[in-house]
Amino acid sequence: MAAFERAMLTVDALVSDNRGALDSGVRGVAELGPALAELRDTLASLRAITRQLENRPTDYLLGLEPVKEFTAMSIRKADVSSLNRIAARAGLVAVIVLSSACSVLPRPEPVDTYLLPGAPASRMAAQGQGKQAMPVSLRVSRPVAGTQLSGQRILVVPDANRVSVYKGANWSEPVPVLLRDRIVEAFRSDGRIAALSSDEQRLQADYEIASELLAFHSEYRDGAPEVVVRLDARLVQRDGRRIVASRLFEARQRPAGVAVPQVVAGFGEASTTVADALVGWAAGEIARCLPKACAD
Repeated sequence: MAAFERAMLTVDALVSDNRGALDSGVRGVAELGPALAELRDTLASLRAITRQLENRPTDYLLGLEPVKEFTAMSIRKADVSSLNRIAARAGLVAVIVLSSACSVLPRPEPVDTYLLPGAPASRMAAQGQGKQAMPVSLRVSRPVAGTQLSGQRILVVPDANRVSVYKGANWSEPVPVLLRDRIVEAFRSDGRIAALSSDEQRLQADYEIASELLAFHSEYRDGAPEVVVRLDARLVQRDGRRIVASRLFEARQRPAGVAVPQVVAGFGEASTTVADALVGWAAGEIARCLPKACAD
């Protein structure tokens, strides 16, 4: 909305600055004067809508105030001429912009997309050596997360009580998906669970890993970033949805530097540490239940 408002201000200024040239250079265009007036009215209306979206976006979008909504079902026959005038004004704006050889809308900034780095292959191979698979199935569900932790932005806490993001950097997937896949990968490398799945396949299993993601960000300590990954996990027996055990996992990792790729590498180390600890804990709890049914 802020970028849209800036664009409208630029168009308004462009029309005002070039009114004389437009009046003298394109007098042959019919009704150019009224079109410019209507263009100004349109800009004013768009600004009003922008302010309503900024001040009360929920009320405006859900129709909680008597604001006119334009939808395919609500357009009356009498509105067709108004829509045609809007299209004509949009065409006029395009002509002005192209003839001025300038860009009204701001160009989007380039965004780098990062995969979550994994553990070295040698480390993964060592985890699965000499371990016998237990005859159970396990489903790893996507962690529940709050609004900020549910997206793809790479979060940073530069100082107390202020959350920001790294500019021009995104994760390849939403954070809960990245961590879920990392946990599945750790279970597969461990080798003690005979059958693995995730909530992506929606398959039945003997046990489930349900969790809540509490932290997945970097925070600055003494001028240097520190990656924090915190997960509250529960081992659930699928029959009866009974919690067998629960535990809080946390890992902190100091990146080699402050550059985004170095911080991303820190996220990879911290998430792998949490996943490995969770696998060892869950496999131990399941093994403890095997001699006799946990339902007892």
